Amino acid sequence: MKTSDKAQGEETVLIDPVHHLEDQVMALRDGGMTFKAAGEALGMTASRARHLYLRASRRKNGRKPVWTDGLNERLASLLRWLEFSNREEVAQAYRSGHIQRLALRERGISAANLLELEQWLDAGGSLHQPPESQDAQVGDASDAGKPR
Repeated sequence: MKTSDKAQGEETVLIDPVHHLEDQVMALRDGGMTFKAAGEALGMTASRARHLYLRASRRKNGRKPVWTDGLNERLASLLRWLEFSNREEVAQAYRSGHIQRLALRERGISAANLLELEQWLDAGGSLHQPPESQDAQVGDASDAGKPR
């Protein structure tokens, strides 16, 4: 929100029209309206109302989760859509070849995305690091038949 001073010393508040619309859509949605109904009430399409609502939600919720820092927004969103919730899950899926198999089926995972993902995992030190749980299971399995 911006303010400006008039010549007589009065202060006038100028409202950012996009944020104002986002807030209106959010209020209508929070009140139970559908995107279609909110759009009709504000003179826009349901798609535009949804877009404004999602943008307002992102603005109010703050920045993206920390674990995706360093990735482009599209790739970070794709990983969240694929239900990854942390860097180690992504690293395990990458090491097992699961992400590479997904790349063959999903349009959003290109060769450039795979390269960026590999560099991101490598920079975080989790690309070549073996998962601790597998080491622990191997040790437990080899000791299982031995008397103590």
